[in-house]
Amino acid sequence: MNKIAHVSSESLPISFLNKLLHFDLSLNPFTCDCNLAWFIELLKTTNKSRLQHYPEGYTCFSPSNRVNTHLEDVQFSYLECNPLSTPEWIGIIGGALTVLVIITGILIYRYRWNIKHYVYMLRKRRQYMPLDRENFVYDGFVAYNKSVVQWIKNVLIPLLEGEYHLKLCVHERDFPVGGFINDTIVQHMRESRRIILVLSNTFANSDWCMFELKVAHSMQIEDNVEIIVILVEEIAAKNMNSSMKVLLEHTTYLEWTEDIVGNELFITKLKHAMGVGLIN
Repeated sequence: MNKIAHVSSESLPISFLNKLLHFDLSLNPFTCDCNLAWFIELLKTTNKSRLQHYPEGYTCFSPSNRVNTHLEDVQFSYLECNPLSTPEWIGIIGGALTVLVIITGILIYRYRWNIKHYVYMLRKRRQYMPLDRENFVYDGFVAYNKSVVQWIKNVLIPLLEGEYHLKLCVHERDFPVGGFINDTIVQHMRESRRIILVLSNTFANSDWCMFELKVAHSMQIEDNVEIIVILVEEIAAKNMNSSMKVLLEHTTYLEWTEDIVGNELFITKLKHAMGVGLIN
């Protein structure tokens, strides 16, 4: 029954308290803040037979949110009594932001061609004007990975341009220097009568090839653009992503082969697919 608000661990050390058979500090106006935390914990762990008038005689006088609360019911969180310093807060926030940036970067990198396709779809709805499907610059837009560029130069171009006098859009030759490549791809696709997808094992691992595939598929659905799929080699299962799998399951494709009979069949099918017979 004094006016003791705080009990200092220095003035009332535990070594001294342990020697007492009984002690009574009840009915004091305790301030139940972190400075009293050690004493509150001591009361909770002390043999109750040594305490007088506990717990009803030990209540909080302040702060306002703990008025009349028994000391045995007072709980302190770790942060309440161990506030973080400014450097610690900076470290935590900075660390969290760093992790967030890393995770965001990984997700963007992993789904980068999906994002590019989504951006294309947004821009298509807002800006792109429908193209008259009878006015084309090219007979075919060729999407391929650079690993098959020799096949494009030695087989496809001589056959379609040299023999059948068609005009192909081949990015190494026909893309202008400068400008955003995704816009260039979309523009040249829309200027082409057909889109030729030359699939290879390296096709699925190319960001731009997958972007071209996505855009081609969208144009096939929305604008009824014809897609011609050519397999220049057997695609290994590990390289067969979901987009290519769906494409091959729902689209009739041509298979290139060195076999003489098979080669003739390939040329005949490609000729018909490109509408050469109708042009002649």
